[in-house]
Amino acid sequence: MGVFPEGIGLALGHQREPRAGALLLSALSGAPFVPAALQGTLEAWPPKPQFPRPGSVTVRFGEPFAPWRKGDRPGRDEIRLSVGVLMERIRLLLPREPA
Repeated sequence: MGVFPEGIGLALGHQREPRAGALLLSALSGAPFVPAALQGTLEAWPPKPQFPRPGSVTVRFGEPFAPWRKGDRPGRDEIRLSVGVLMERIRLLLPREPA
């Protein structure tokens, strides 16, 4: 299952406040979260067109991330910290923007 921590896929350089739902699903199920970064999605499927355009999309996967064991009940501070760690792991998979 794929879940965007921000609640929606976003263009490179744009960010929304990440949500904890993806990590909570991981904690409740005991399954690790595998960070993934997508590149080229905006060019292949711009916001307004109904159909995708020809192009290539690159997907990079990071190492599995399991901040808790199945059945753990993390508190708000633990969740916030883990969401930050997850977003950093995703960010490291993306290409660097030109300076």
